[in-house]
Amino acid sequence: MIISKIIPEAYNTADDVEKLIRYILKDKSFEKGYHTNTYVGGLNIFNVYNAAEEFAMVRNYFGKNEGRLVRHILLSPEPRDLFTGDMLYRLAIDACSYYSSRYQIVFGVHTDEKSHPHIHFALNTVSFVDGKKLHDSIAEQEAFGKFCERCYLETKKQYSWVKKQLKF
Repeated sequence: MIISKIIPEAYNTADDVEKLIRYILKDKSFEKGYHTNTYVGGLNIFNVYNAAEEFAMVRNYFGKNEGRLVRHILLSPEPRDLFTGDMLYRLAIDACSYYSSRYQIVFGVHTDEKSHPHIHFALNTVSFVDGKKLHDSIAEQEAFGKFCERCYLETKKQYSWVKKQLKF
């Protein structure tokens, strides 16, 4: 099972978006602090390190700079499944595809030692297709959660050879 959670913070300023994306693109797996994350990506973005500006360009084009500017999503697999960074990266790309027909999304896999590996996503709430805002409804969140569960099971299946090779 995978846990999908929408972080309920407002993220209603450009500075909030910038800070969130900067956090997502870093990983605290070294004792001396943050370093650039190897497992980052996104869809409908030219450069993940410029994602905040690219999100802003879409919002500005459609004149949608009010309210929640970005949705922060967290995906966390069961610790017993022993997902590697590579496996979580594959899962992140698959999960992004849920929104990719309409929205910009970036992600970072965090492999810090204090908690088990997990994925953070930042999703622009303004569609690059028609400028419509993404609204948080319970039904939409549940649909995304079910989609992520299917992606999670497929990733486990694809990488089952890892457990066999390592004799888990």
